[in-house]
Amino acid sequence: MTEYTEIVERHREKLKFESWKKGIRQIHIFDSNTTNMAYDYPNPRRDGYVEDITYNDGTVKRTILDTGEVLYISEKEPEFELLKQFKKGV
Repeated sequence: MTEYTEIVERHREKLKFESWKKGIRQIHIFDSNTTNMAYDYPNPRRDGYVEDITYNDGTVKRTILDTGEVLYISEKEPEFELLKQFKKGV
């Protein structure tokens, strides 16, 4: 039975990684009329107060607090970069 131990362990790590990617890295609530974030510079939109949730995979979900509109304003980071961060425990 020990012949499958390595395969099972790799699959376990893959599942942990997939779960980690969906985790939240940081949350910001700010006035987008007066504040720019590095991932949204220059900010062509002026939406007032917004909530930005950055996930571990690099995706940023922006919710405009006045209207409830949801935008995704950044792209996922490359898989190999995410894997490095995951292994470091960041």
